[in-house]
Amino acid sequence: MQRAPAQKAITESIILDIAHPTSISLSNDTLVAVPFATGAGPHAGALLYPLNAGTLQFLAGFIGDNLTFASRNGRLVVREEVGGAGNSMICGPYGMHEAEYTMSQNQLRRTAWRNYGLSKNTCAVWNFYRELNAGEFRSAYEAFTPAYRAQRPYDQWLKDTQGYEYEMSILDVNVEDQPGVQPQTAIIRIPTSILPRTTKTDPSDKNRFASATRYLITWKMVWDIAKETWLLEWVDSQPVK
Repeated sequence: MQRAPAQKAITESIILDIAHPTSISLSNDTLVAVPFATGAGPHAGALLYPLNAGTLQFLAGFIGDNLTFASRNGRLVVREEVGGAGNSMICGPYGMHEAEYTMSQNQLRRTAWRNYGLSKNTCAVWNFYRELNAGEFRSAYEAFTPAYRAQRPYDQWLKDTQGYEYEMSILDVNVEDQPGVQPQTAIIRIPTSILPRTTKTDPSDKNRFASATRYLITWKMVWDIAKETWLLEWVDSQPVK
């Protein structure tokens, strides 16, 4: 489903942020984008005006999360953040929508659209471990790619997984993009402590992982264009001495 930044009718009261406009130079035109909000919250979109002969004429309104505007080869490029699957306050955006427009006779025509992942965002792995520790195994399993789920049926994977707790070392994450690989792919290596889950385990004990076995776990993150999210494939794990 294409939820690209699009021209939309503005039907409610808005507050213009005239102190922070963006100027965009196209082949034969210069546009100015003025952010707006629908209340006291963050920017909800922007209004576009072409600057022709010194006059200011309304061109289009865009609604989206943290929109940015730029030019590429004389065309207008509009980007919108894809949020963090319910954890955007923690993880930040994990992908982008991008639409490209040409302008003719004071009208915009969309000529290209795509979405892509931001590989430096490791929210997919963070959410995966969070769901494992919460016992939400079915939801965690859905974070795998269809190809990996075909290799590891749910019952087999659950048997190997459910008896442990996991703690990833966020500060030591290493991410490597895989240029030219389709679909978009990144390799991520995360030091992870693994602790057997027992009836004596106290989830509130923050020191319980002090004696846990540490592994360097390698994941492959694959961007799913349809779901607009990163999916995972386990690659390898090595003990950390």
